[in-house]
Amino acid sequence: MENKHCYIIIIILFFLLKVSYSQSESYVKKGVIKSTATISSSKILSRNLSPFYIHGLLEYYTEDNVSVAGEGYYYLGDWADRNSPLGFHHSLFFGANYHWVKKNNDMYLGFLPGISFTRINTFMNTLQYKKVSFNPLLGLNIGYNYYVGKYFHFFIQNKWVFGENINLLPLNLSDFRISAGLGFNLSLLK
Repeated sequence: MENKHCYIIIIILFFLLKVSYSQSESYVKKGVIKSTATISSSKILSRNLSPFYIHGLLEYYTEDNVSVAGEGYYYLGDWADRNSPLGFHHSLFFGANYHWVKKNNDMYLGFLPGISFTRINTFMNTLQYKKVSFNPLLGLNIGYNYYVGKYFHFFIQNKWVFGENINLLPLNLSDFRISAGLGFNLSLLK
C-alpha cells in the first residue's frame, strides 16, 4: 500500500513539474491578485510560548516586482503552554513586498506594520483582569512562492514580528511565525 502512495506522489510531482516547465509565460506580473489561508505556527522569543493561528493573506501586484499585502492572524491557542499568559493575540498587518521573480519562482522581502488585539491573562486580588490592549507591531516578511499554474501556487513565508504589550502587564510579543501551503491567484489584467 505504501508503494502505491509513493507512485501517486511521484506522478503528481512529475505532472506539476511538466506543467510548470512547459509554460513560457510567467504567472507573476502586474495585476495578479493572490490569497492564502493556512495554520501558522510561531515562537515568542522572550518566553517559552508557541502560539498558533489561522493566517490569511490577500496580496495584489502593483508592478511586476512590487505588491501590497494585507494579512490577518487569528489566535487559536498555544502549543507549549496550557496556562499561557495570552488570553488571545490576534493581529493585522498591511504593507508592501518586493519580489525577485524568475519564471514561476518568486522570492520576496516585505515590510508590514501592524496592530495586535491582545488580552493578557492576569489575576488581581483573585479576579481575572480581561482588558484588551491594542499594540503596535512591526512585521518583516521573507518568503517564496512557486506558481504551478495561472490559478494556484505553493508558498512558504517566515515573518518576524516585533512588539510589546503596552497595557497593565508588560509582555514582549516579538515572535517568529512560519506559514506554508497552497494559495490561489488570478490575473486581473491581460
